[in-house]
Amino acid sequence: MSLTDDVRKELIANIQRIRTSAREPYANVDPATGVMQDRIELSDFESVEYGSRVVRDRGAHIVRDRLLTDMPLSNRDAGISAEHLRGYPLFPVDGNTPWEYWIYPEVNGGIEIVFTSLTRGGDFDYPTPLSIRAESRANAVVWNQRRPEDIVNRAIGREPSLFELRRGTLNFYSALADFRGEQGQTRLEIYYGLPVPEQSKTTRFERGLALFDTTWTPVFQKVEPFSNISDHTDKIVDRLTVNIPPGRYYLGVQVHDTAGNKLGTQRQAIDVESYAGDGLMLSDIELANRIGEQKADSLNIIPQPSKSFSAGQPIAVYYEIYGLKKDTFGQTRYQMHYRIAPAQGQAPAVRVLQSVGKLLGIVSEKEFTVSYEQVGETESELSYLEIDVTDSAQGMYELEVKISDLNANVQVAKSTTFKIID
Repeated sequence: MSLTDDVRKELIANIQRIRTSAREPYANVDPATGVMQDRIELSDFESVEYGSRVVRDRGAHIVRDRLLTDMPLSNRDAGISAEHLRGYPLFPVDGNTPWEYWIYPEVNGGIEIVFTSLTRGGDFDYPTPLSIRAESRANAVVWNQRRPEDIVNRAIGREPSLFELRRGTLNFYSALADFRGEQGQTRLEIYYGLPVPEQSKTTRFERGLALFDTTWTPVFQKVEPFSNISDHTDKIVDRLTVNIPPGRYYLGVQVHDTAGNKLGTQRQAIDVESYAGDGLMLSDIELANRIGEQKADSLNIIPQPSKSFSAGQPIAVYYEIYGLKKDTFGQTRYQMHYRIAPAQGQAPAVRVLQSVGKLLGIVSEKEFTVSYEQVGETESELSYLEIDVTDSAQGMYELEVKISDLNANVQVAKSTTFKIID
């Protein structure tokens, strides 16, 4: 849907008031022809175009089966340029008045709610159309149809069960790792974890995920109960897996305590790696609480989303190798190198509990280093390491995994960090 010329003129006139007087409302009209130099379309208003703006985190709200990410744009967050009309409200607001609007892409087919304040730092409320300007009176019908409070009321009337009041904040951990998926896609795994107080062990939790591409088009959205794959009674851990094309995404995750009506949310931009094609590649490193073999080529992995381990708790490391080269006998031959170094202080005291391959050697001076050699028959391999850090000092550590393909004489490496706590 596009806006009429009269409506465009009024929007532009009010926007221009941030940098021109009320007597100069049409600074972007070509003086020679009298033709508007800018056109405003609904498709112009894309929050992704304004990555430099400060985003105020008012939370994301999961209700039933969807996650609604609130993404405000505000004239308090960045300077307004009259030459660039993207990112301004489709409702007339005085450019000199503090304003912001919020986009809810999944409510009633997508709605935009505008708020204004009488003073900077003051409370925000619904705006009213400016009535002193001739074009405001001419467009009164249009603005009455687009009154933000009416838009909200219509949305509530059509989807009355969509909204739920958030009463408290729930803290939780999340972590990500990506692996090779099917048909050229990447398998993205999101790990959730939260400690559960003694009195809340029977509380029902839900976990949700919303994934958007760089145009803020929804790619994947899901809300469902925790399945709790952990075998510990003092924590809840779960995993959600989605296969997507590689590239940049905006990710929102949340956990909802349905009994206590508490909600925790996290948002971030992520880059999902491609594992398509030939050549040696290494997946992300997944830190786990435990890794156990279920059957051939199948492992039972309990992730550790917090990436924090107590001194007496084993640390499990899981990763996948792709693109190994076979020799003339159809075998692969490669080495796995592990290096663990402290952010500061002495080298960690590490003991290997289980691994794959033939042990080549261990070095522990300023850092712990261990190497294994393995022979296989497939170009892709699953690999893991489990270590004991009981005698290591508390603090942050870096773990690096390096794979050397001895047949192709190439290497690839990735790293992650973890923390040893009391």
